[in-house]
Amino acid sequence: MFLKYIGRGYEIDHLTKLSGRLDWWVYAYETYLDSSLLERFVGLGFNVANRNLLYDLDDVGASSLHSDYLDSLISSGIIGFSMIFICFLTLIFKIYKKRRLVKHDSLFIRLSLIFILLFIRSFSGTTISFHNFFLILFLIISIGIANYSYERNSTSHYVN
Repeated sequence: MFLKYIGRGYEIDHLTKLSGRLDWWVYAYETYLDSSLLERFVGLGFNVANRNLLYDLDDVGASSLHSDYLDSLISSGIIGFSMIFICFLTLIFKIYKKRRLVKHDSLFIRLSLIFILLFIRSFSGTTISFHNFFLILFLIISIGIANYSYERNSTSHYVN
């Protein structure tokens, strides 16, 4: 019963290919590698490239590649991908750095855990796409972590 619920009625082959996403990702990455150096650097077109790739695969019902990192790499190249990844890494570093300062602070711990879940979700879903409600959640939590860290910096009490 549990496996039926997790699988939502799909066959095992459908699940192992992540509902066809693996095929999309392979095609998108190969297309990226086949593009010119300039296109690799600046992308193949913001919010257009991923839809064009899906159209090439005759999967016009999808609006994204369901991977924020691959979407950013295809749409805005190394520049866009780097900016998104640097933002994620910066916040993860802040969380790691502040872990001893806020050891018993449940709000910071909850914000951090939600942020980490959104970070992981971004690998196989659309979390930070501008057409997704998770973007709002991501921005609120990111601002919360940044401000919380800033406020704690000015009045910090280290926990040993």
